[in-house]
Amino acid sequence: MINDSINVGIRKEGFWERLNPRKGFSTDIWIGEMVISTSMNDVVFNENIETKRESELEGLKVSFTEWGMQLTFNFERFWQKVKGYPTQRRIADNLNKTLIESGIIVKDWDSFFIERATFNCKFDLCSEDFSFLKKLLHRMAVEDIVKTKNNSVYVLEDYDYDLEFAFGNGEHDSVVHIRFVVTGFSQLALEYDMSYQFDSIDMTDVCSILNNNLAKFFEVVRSMRVDADWFKVLEILTSPQMSNSYDKNREILDTQESLAPDFGRIKIDKIYEDVLGISLHSILKGLNTWMKDTEKVKGELQHALRFLNRNERMIQNLQDKLKISKTLQDYDDFEDYEVGEEF
Repeated sequence: MINDSINVGIRKEGFWERLNPRKGFSTDIWIGEMVISTSMNDVVFNENIETKRESELEGLKVSFTEWGMQLTFNFERFWQKVKGYPTQRRIADNLNKTLIESGIIVKDWDSFFIERATFNCKFDLCSEDFSFLKKLLHRMAVEDIVKTKNNSVYVLEDYDYDLEFAFGNGEHDSVVHIRFVVTGFSQLALEYDMSYQFDSIDMTDVCSILNNNLAKFFEVVRSMRVDADWFKVLEILTSPQMSNSYDKNREILDTQESLAPDFGRIKIDKIYEDVLGISLHSILKGLNTWMKDTEKVKGELQHALRFLNRNERMIQNLQDKLKISKTLQDYDDFEDYEVGEEF
């Protein structure tokens, strides 16, 4: 039965051996649930079949509407079933076989279009990275940047896609499962120059899609990061070059104020008041107060800079780790084991 929950139930021990149905990538990557549709003009029924609005056929959910037929299935499971099958249309052939046995005949499999596709990846993170990512997403949920689903899944929503994050717990407390759920597939295919045929999707394209959208996620995260200019300010304020004491800086300010020029009988202080609405003396007094307060908290500023730099490194480290790379050319060779449930 197909449902909407994300599975993170994998064995922590032997992660890389057990959890890599698509070999050739640096982490686990696969296509999960897919929904495809075609017009009723392309469907023929055996005269003996009893047409139902919805039915389950060996992992294939068949639904009918007034205008067409919709198929929902786990792409990876059907791919596993036809492993080694000689034709290029091997998944379509297997789906076709299942439908024919149930009295449903499809005239043209090229007529199907993708309504929804789910691209998946899983990463095994160290405890520090795992905890930081959860806290980051929780904060994004508080600020309404991402949504939560079932109290355990964080969703970054867009018009044509959702990017979902789910976390393991207990023995699986190092695994994050990321799903990219796309509903505007035609636009996606155009953007990545992909095949529109559901059974001709290249896993290298899936890898690029996941990487690009994870990169977009971190662009969204940028709005929560400290501006780079503030790091420069803190670095200057805490640097050894800023060695003048407050008393010395106060003397320098007094000297600078005494050097302020007058314009005839008009004092510079009066000009500042008339033009800016505040006297030069008040301005320099404010600067003096700021320098005095800064001197008092210089130690705290140094600790704050270290803390903020650490968080920046953590975010950058996460971005580097949540990236898939191609490792082998032949990525369609898999081990003989049953694929774990995604849904």
